[in-house]
Amino acid sequence: MSSVIEILVCIGILLGGIDEIRGNKKGYGGKFREAFELIPSMAFSMVGMICLTNFIAFVLEKGLAPFFHMLHMDPAILAGFLAVDMGGYQLAEKLALDSAMGSYAGIVLGAGLGCTLVFTIPVGMGMVEEENKPYFAKGIVLGLLGLPFALIIGGVLSGLSIGRILWETIFPMSIAAICGIGLAKFSGLTMKIFGAYVKLLRVVLLGGLMFGAMAHTLHISEKLGMTPVLEAMGVVCSISVFLLGSLPITMLLQKLLQRPFTWMGRRIGLDSVSMTGFLITCVSPLPTLALMKDMNPRGKLLNVAFMVSGASAIGAHLAFVNSVEPEMTGALLGSKLLGGLLTVGVAYLVGNNGKLEK
Repeated sequence: MSSVIEILVCIGILLGGIDEIRGNKKGYGGKFREAFELIPSMAFSMVGMICLTNFIAFVLEKGLAPFFHMLHMDPAILAGFLAVDMGGYQLAEKLALDSAMGSYAGIVLGAGLGCTLVFTIPVGMGMVEEENKPYFAKGIVLGLLGLPFALIIGGVLSGLSIGRILWETIFPMSIAAICGIGLAKFSGLTMKIFGAYVKLLRVVLLGGLMFGAMAHTLHISEKLGMTPVLEAMGVVCSISVFLLGSLPITMLLQKLLQRPFTWMGRRIGLDSVSMTGFLITCVSPLPTLALMKDMNPRGKLLNVAFMVSGASAIGAHLAFVNSVEPEMTGALLGSKLLGGLLTVGVAYLVGNNGKLEK
């Protein structure tokens, strides 16, 4: 799987690079250039947490890990509340009793539940227009309803048994259920809690970045047990190199699939903007959130539901996993794409009576 993806990325690099040389005539060159322009924002959200991974792991090992040991659960699951590319993977590695569970928690759980909690929900509620916030909240609830499909698919592809997946994910899925109920019944209070959580996370990220930079300047990173800031920056740069090819390839796919997507959309009651949104979300959910105002009600619900599992499937998350653990790319894509499609199916069936679309 990883070798096929790497070949496609190389094709994308050629496509984007040649078009940039020719003056960005087809638009692929702009996507090629965008990959490098994303480095500052990625570094801002990732480097601090990676630098603090050892410290956070130490605190969790002394605090919550014994409780998980008592229940015969792997404490690596705690890392699943962070996005895979915001320190979740590194934290899972540090906490894991079993390397397979560490990979599963850091990648599959972190790319689904973690990304939804620390990125999609807070950013989405801040981006979408007031009249679209009810659709966004309902879409997240429907997405969380279908999240177990993604976690089971990713777990099986990671080599875990279904029984173990269900047992180990009881805690995160309970939190997901509480979040879903909160968004459905007490959206105002729930968003205040998320807002406080995101502010705390921002303090941790910036604090880690500051301490990491100072430790590097004073040459004391190893003495403090911190991940060196340049090592963390290396992860960010490797993601950017991957995006050099994946962004142009995604644009090409968008052009090639425009007609079949439009035809399929007519069959299930979705407009062309809504159908395009699914593909865009696979790279980044941000442009899709900006397009919500142009979608029909069903499209808004299904696109947001898909984000819970499918966000950044062939964008930053795939780039990150390919750089740290390429053998897990199949599990990542299976959980995000197949799980995302099943989630859309669940959301379509639940919302097909029209009540959720009002």
